[in-house]
Amino acid sequence: DNTIEGFTYYPNPVASQINLSAKSAIDEVTIYNLLGQKVFAEKSNSTRKVIDMSFLQTGLYVMHITSEGKSASYKIVKK
Repeated sequence: DNTIEGFTYYPNPVASQINLSAKSAIDEVTIYNLLGQKVFAEKSNSTRKVIDMSFLQTGLYVMHITSEGKSASYKIVKK
């Protein structure tokens, strides 16, 4: 099971900012490019988060979310 219950993110594809929302506190957000390189990492302790992705190049990314000991990965398209 690679999902966190109650977690949503939008918009996807993203132009500049992505909005994260969860029922439980989001502990950490990490974004990787398709080469596996970490391009963004931030610890958090809230149920809502806005991430500025305007500095990233157009392409596919993998967002890794950790919340209450659970983790999940989501594909993001940066336009």
